Amino acid sequence: MEEIEVCGKSVAFLVGGKLKCMAPTEDLKRHYGLGYKLVVTGPERTGETDLIADVVQSALPSAVLTGSTYGTRLFTVPTHTAELADIFDEMEAVQLENEVDDWGVSHSGLGDVYSLITAAEGSV
Repeated sequence: MEEIEVCGKSVAFLVGGKLKCMAPTEDLKRHYGLGYKLVVTGPERTGETDLIADVVQSALPSAVLTGSTYGTRLFTVPTHTAELADIFDEMEAVQLENEVDDWGVSHSGLGDVYSLITAAEGSV
């Protein structure tokens, strides 16, 4: 999907042999995209409240924990609720004050869009 984002201006998604959508890549990401993806790593806490998840959600109230495995937590942050610079500022403070080993942020991509479209059709 990354190649499509770089090389293609528009994309069409077929599900079950039927055209489900066709539009410029940026329009599809804006319409179907999940926003920012925030990945935070730190010590794994089993059987306890996840302090790192709590701190991230306190710093970024719109962040939704979508997955956690072996000390890595994945959050989605809607783009309309936070500016990228604000996420960087908040995460720098969280990392300095807590047990955060590393973190990264990115936009959702066409792979995420495709997953949403096919999941809606029950094809995944």
